Amino acid sequence: MLKDTVFQFLAAILVAFVVAAILAESYRVLFAMLAGLTLVAGLAYFLPRYWRSADEKKIADLRKGFTNSDRDWRGYVPWRTDVLTALYGTNNVFQLFGKRYCVVCVPMLRRYDWTRGKEFNDACELDATFKRFLPARSARKLVDEYAEVESVNVRYGNRVGFYLHQIELNEGRVSRIVLRATTFWDNVRSCQSLSYELWKAYRAHRDTARRSPQMYLPMRMALTQVTDAKPILDAASVPDDSYLPILGIEALLVLRHDRTEPWRFATWKRSNRVVDKQGYYQFPPAGIYELFCNDENHEPYNLIREFSVTSALLREFAEELFDRTAFEDNRNLTSAEIREYAKNRDLLNMLNGEPPRASWTLLGVVFNLEPMRCDLAFAIVVDQMPRNWHFRAGRREAAPNQFDLFSFKEIASRLGDDDAEPLCPASAGMLKLAAPYLQERGVLSDLDLQTMFA
Repeated sequence: MLKDTVFQFLAAILVAFVVAAILAESYRVLFAMLAGLTLVAGLAYFLPRYWRSADEKKIADLRKGFTNSDRDWRGYVPWRTDVLTALYGTNNVFQLFGKRYCVVCVPMLRRYDWTRGKEFNDACELDATFKRFLPARSARKLVDEYAEVESVNVRYGNRVGFYLHQIELNEGRVSRIVLRATTFWDNVRSCQSLSYELWKAYRAHRDTARRSPQMYLPMRMALTQVTDAKPILDAASVPDDSYLPILGIEALLVLRHDRTEPWRFATWKRSNRVVDKQGYYQFPPAGIYELFCNDENHEPYNLIREFSVTSALLREFAEELFDRTAFEDNRNLTSAEIREYAKNRDLLNMLNGEPPRASWTLLGVVFNLEPMRCDLAFAIVVDQMPRNWHFRAGRREAAPNQFDLFSFKEIASRLGDDDAEPLCPASAGMLKLAAPYLQERGVLSDLDLQTMFA
């Protein structure tokens, strides 16, 4: 640290004076120099520790304030929504169970349903290039500060995932997605820093930033200038790699044991050990599109070998809902081993049965405007759930004892409470995308849809 270096330099000067005094046999000067050396040594020992402690307290206070801001229902949360609405237009905000979400939902150009052999691997293309995030000079201070704030919640920062390099639309639908590779930590520093910048603007300039947000969000405004007249997903297509939004993968899991039972949605509340949206409701499985084997190897051959949307989502399905230890703690499972896991094999057998007892479809892309990140949204509908499926929220994303299978009425009741936690934005966007499909499958009624979007 610079402060330590300064004190070391001063101490070296005093030592030089002491040596000179000894050589000159000036004992008065020698005693003065020794006293000065003792003073500087004391300062050199205690002051850096004081400053370090002050810095740690500052970071701890920032972490607490930023984390708690997501639960400030009458302050920061509506302010954030107002600012994002002012930046990106009312067309890019929707209401679900009475709460507003700054999320853009774009269906796929063609329908991707589960098909044996083909699956979903042609939904995305891979450009086997690895990139690291290099913030602009003006944003480095903010990014570095946020990295310190969030460091305690990032356990596997070096894991490699696939980020959205390019996305193309045709008639308002997603026709092409091109991915490249980066680390989870680079994704956090680039995308989540945008959320942190919003909160910092709220702390320092909440009134003026609400009226003129562009002035106080330079990092966000450097990425894109989006209006109602310009497709919002243009912002997600970043050919120059100025930020690295790792693609998320999530699925809305709807199931029942038999046709005499109501449909139920797999739901949990996020714990306080995740990067953002702590305590929010979420539909699992949900995670990032990361390598499932040799997960820190970003060589092109490994990226190509590990590029499988289907295997990545099957891993999330098994890990989050059934068995954390078999998956999160074992990062060298092959695609074949993931598919051979008992619960995954059950799901695949139901999908491939004659007639099938389950369906799995790719709904589209959900784009969260706060961190400017995209998720691939799926729906998995299981008409006859195996009796041996005993869910246990295995990952740290789920708060203890907060996992359940809720009916639609129970979800509407919980999320409709003004003081209750909302859905994660990505889950809210997925539910909106899934609504027509679930109505087609008989899961939701016309009245359910009216309740959802009222």
